[in-house]
Amino acid sequence: MTGDVAVETLHTMGCAGWRVARDRVPAAARREGISLTLTETVVSSLEGAPRRRFPGSPTVLVEGADVPGQGQARGGPCRRLSLR
Repeated sequence: MTGDVAVETLHTMGCAGWRVARDRVPAAARREGISLTLTETVVSSLEGAPRRRFPGSPTVLVEGADVPGQGQARGGPCRRLSLR
């Protein structure tokens, strides 16, 4: 692959799991020899969630696509988002 891979982490401040994602994404990229551009976005309201493709915190988007298999973080309620 040529150039950097665009990776964005989206999260709410209420979920500590975003710090794990922030640390693991660059580590995994280094391990695989992938150059990336990492952006962090705080989603502060439910109104912006659908537009941001934000199913819950944390979310990792690679080239704009949600990474499959993220699910709920083990041992915590993160990634749940209610759009009532």
